[in-house]
Amino acid sequence: MPAIQAAPAGAPTHVVADLDRALIGPADELATFLDETDGAREEKALDFLRAGDRDGYLDLRLKESVAFLCVGRAEQAFGAAREVWVGIEGRASQTAQALALTQLAACSNARGDRRAALRAGRRAEALLAAEVGDDVPSILAVRAWLLKLLEEKGRDTEPVRERLQRTLAALARAASTPADKARLDRLRTIFVDSASPPHWALVHLRSWRF
Repeated sequence: MPAIQAAPAGAPTHVVADLDRALIGPADELATFLDETDGAREEKALDFLRAGDRDGYLDLRLKESVAFLCVGRAEQAFGAAREVWVGIEGRASQTAQALALTQLAACSNARGDRRAALRAGRRAEALLAAEVGDDVPSILAVRAWLLKLLEEKGRDTEPVRERLQRTLAALARAASTPADKARLDRLRTIFVDSASPPHWALVHLRSWRF
């Protein structure tokens, strides 16, 4: 295979930041952005590879996957998420692997493959819990999404529900100020009380602050 050449002059420099901004906007505007920047994003992806920046490349692909899923393009979203997962499985931190798996789970669910979604979601929870424990918002997000999927499939929800309540209890014990308590109330509303809690990759890449 020939060596990848240096990046050409004029390669896009702001497309990743532009994608970050588009991800927090309306779905119709995001869809337009994706259509209009397809070439620029591919060029930026090649830039990362030319520079040997595999992490930058996979980060872009994960963001693209989340964006595709937000606008209903499940197949494109799944392809990008799968590429990310293959690129980091067993190589990145458990938290990073869990993040990619939550996106892969959401994509599988959107494609109608709930068995694969559950498998990826369970593995994401296990990886994340092993690295960060029970008392962080990210594990709350993963468990809330997994619980909702189990409910939709009519599966036994009690083990996940118990772990979710354990996380809530730990977060409540750590909430020592009015600001902490308000933050916890927001977490409950978004993840526990919601009929459709967002998956963790979406929350992470939209940079929501809790």
